[in-house]
Amino acid sequence: MNKLGKYINDLMMVIRNTEETTISRTLALDELKRLSSDISSFIFQHIDDIETLPEFKEGTGEEAKKLYMEHWTCSICGKHTHEVNYDYLSGTDHLQCVLEKEQPELVENNERMDIIGQNGNDGLHYLENENQMELEL
Repeated sequence: MNKLGKYINDLMMVIRNTEETTISRTLALDELKRLSSDISSFIFQHIDDIETLPEFKEGTGEEAKKLYMEHWTCSICGKHTHEVNYDYLSGTDHLQCVLEKEQPELVENNERMDIIGQNGNDGLHYLENENQMELEL
């Protein structure tokens, strides 16, 4: 038997079997979706209990600590990522760093939005240009 277990394998067999009734295949698929959701919920509920920064005990080699911190370092900005939530990481890099590297226009847009945020959104940055023409209705 493989790692998925007999129950899950049986559900998958029902779904793959085109000779099964549609309702049986649909029910099996719904059950797999429910199981997937339950497993995902369980993982997200308990992941922080397991995947936390290890407590280095006395006598732990400085080299081991150094290697751990080097592993959890953003290759783009060089800052440590060991305490950053996984939702904000791409591998061990900050998600924002990766996005800014792949899409530099995001940096420009963010800078422009920062200026608008500092100056207020009153439209004063849209000064009339002498080359503009007014439309008459």
